[in-house]
This record gives sequence, structure tokens and C-alpha cells, in this order.
Amino acid sequence: MSGYRTIAEAGFDEIEVKKSRFLGYAVHIESLEEFQTYLAGIRKQHYDARHACSAYILGADGSIRHSSDDGEPSGTAGKPMLEVLAGTGLSDACVVVVRYFGGTLLGTGGLVRAYSDAARKALAAAKQVEKAAAIRFLVETDYTLFEKLRRRIFMTDGAVLGDTKYGERVRSEVILPEEMTEVFWENLREETAGTLLRERALSETTVLIDRPVS
Repeated sequence: MSGYRTIAEAGFDEIEVKKSRFLGYAVHIESLEEFQTYLAGIRKQHYDARHACSAYILGADGSIRHSSDDGEPSGTAGKPMLEVLAGTGLSDACVVVVRYFGGTLLGTGGLVRAYSDAARKALAAAKQVEKAAAIRFLVETDYTLFEKLRRRIFMTDGAVLGDTKYGERVRSEVILPEEMTEVFWENLREETAGTLLRERALSETTVLIDRPVS
């Protein structure tokens, strides 16, 4: 499972070109259904606008892509917006640009520039996050070993202690950045004199975790 970047917090910006207003929105989505729901909400909010053009990219590999000109001349809105979105390297993301016509025709080149600029500004206003590969382990220990496990988690950058259940023994979830996994278990092996080993984990799965993008 490979990591990728996406939108953490939605972005919005607006430009005006020859009295036409272009309102740009950039948001995180995880499915076609989420995109359709979001677009429907934008259309309802801006029911009096002439166009609500859109583009989205889905999937960790960014392989699912679509754009719509929503009545603008073919290739003047959705496609350039998609190119802007693709240029950011983001996935599971969409941009919608709403246009309020100002009475002056912009021409093909003018529309491409306007929709591209509105999409670019909306994306720049959005906060990004990196979906990074991590390994999730389920570990069962006695209380003495659990304290050593917990201490090692706090000493390892990006490691997280997840759901933990206390009974006769402690069953806990440990989430480690993929690149830190080998070092973590090697250090823990040394701390516990080989008592707590990666091979003794009850389960091991690959997940994605959020990391801030500077």
C-alpha cells in the first residue's frame, strides 16, 4: 500500500474576470457518491449560477479521473481544472468552480485561464495531508512487557498506541510508520532481551495514517 497526498481541510477562493465571478471550491472526497453529493450541494447553494464545472481524482494511485464542462464550450473548464488538480499530486480530491456570468463573453482562451486560475486558488487555500503507509500490529503482553512496549512507542517518531484492553494480560494495537517498523522491533527486542518479538504479534496489517504536509 503506497501513500499519497490529499486535502485535509477544504479550500475556497474567488476571482472576477470581466464581471464574471468564478467561485472555486476544493475538498476531500473518497468515492464517486461523495463527489456527487458534494456537487449537488454546491448546485443547490448556487442555484442561480449558470455553470458549476468540476474535476476529481480518486484512488491511492490517482487512476480514477473525471471532469465536466457543465455547459461551457468543450474543453474550456473541466479539462483545464483537472490538469491543475493533477499537477498538485493530490488524490481523493475534487475541485468545483461556479460561474456567475457577467455579460461579457471571455472566449475559449479566457475561459481556460479563468477556470484554471479559480481551481488553482481554491487548491492553494486548502490544507493538505499525507496519507502515509503504516503497519498496525495487535500485541498481547503481560503488564511488565506492556510498560516497555509503551515506553518504546513514545520514543519512536510517529508511533501510536491504539485501542488497548486490560485484563489478565494486555492486548493493544500498535501503529508504526512503515519506515520505522524494523528499528522499533529491533530496539524493543533488545529492551526485552528477546521476549517481545515482531513474530509474536497476533496480527499485522498495512494501513494509511495522516501526516501533516509542511
